Amino acid sequence: MGSERKFGRSSFFDGGLLPLIGWTILGFLVTVLSIGILYPWSLVMVYGWKINHAVTDGHRMQFNGSAIW
Repeated sequence: MGSERKFGRSSFFDGGLLPLIGWTILGFLVTVLSIGILYPWSLVMVYGWKINHAVTDGHRMQFNGSAIW
C-alpha cells in the first residue's frame, strides 16, 4: 500500500464537512452582498477549495485559479 492511500482507497476527499459548508456560505454571502457581481470569484473560491482537497487515483488535484496554461 502506497503512502498516498487513505483507508485503502486511492481516490478520496480530505476536506471536512464544516469547512465545506463554511466556504459555501461565504461564497453565497459574497454573491448576495455584491448583487451577483462577484459570483464568478465566488465560484472560483469554492471550486478551488474542493479541488485542492481531492485525491484521484492517488494523485492530489491542484487548482491555481488561473485561466492561463
